[in-house]
Amino acid sequence: MWLTRSCRQSIATHARRLHAVRGSTNALTGRTKPRRWASYAKQADDDALFKCAVRIRARAIRRCGELLSTYNKGRGRPAQNGAGGDTITNRPISQREAAANAGLSRRQELTATRVAKVPEPEFDAAVESDSPPGAGALAKRGTARRPLLDLKGRDPEEFKLATQVQAHVDPLFKLCKTVDPTAVASGSFPGERAVLRKQIPIVDQWLRKFGRAIKQAGAGR
Repeated sequence: MWLTRSCRQSIATHARRLHAVRGSTNALTGRTKPRRWASYAKQADDDALFKCAVRIRARAIRRCGELLSTYNKGRGRPAQNGAGGDTITNRPISQREAAANAGLSRRQELTATRVAKVPEPEFDAAVESDSPPGAGALAKRGTARRPLLDLKGRDPEEFKLATQVQAHVDPLFKLCKTVDPTAVASGSFPGERAVLRKQIPIVDQWLRKFGRAIKQAGAGR
């Protein structure tokens, strides 16, 4: 397994400490015991080896995913990578079968293949950081995110705006078909009619401009 220099140094340092502690365990005295206890406490609070273990595990999972990705999800191993088939039945082995033969569950298989999809620079930066992420967090980075709707080239913000406007236009359309505007004017208070007189020209101008824009857009995409 490939190890970084920092991991190798941490392992060597802790190994020397453990060797020193073991060699002097039988010679503990009243004066040396407190120093040993302080040494134990310091080592217990040192997470350098834990971080190394997380990094080693992440790289092992990634390598597993890289190997599994050489198998097709359904029909078996691609021809350019060799036969890779079952020696008994002489048929290709699928990715799921290869993972099962290695003792991996479906979840472990998905985690490994997703970790393998994380771009190498991003993966290395994350794993060698001061707080290396676990396999689950790395798998999320390698999960393909598909848009919920194909906008067919439309700007997402414009699509969002169009959706909001259409949500108001449709009720207004139904209202205009069923409600007599004269009755609305008669049922309004003078102050309300004054506000409506200011609003209607703006709404009318906007609707006319909107109609021209729709006509120009045509019936394309």
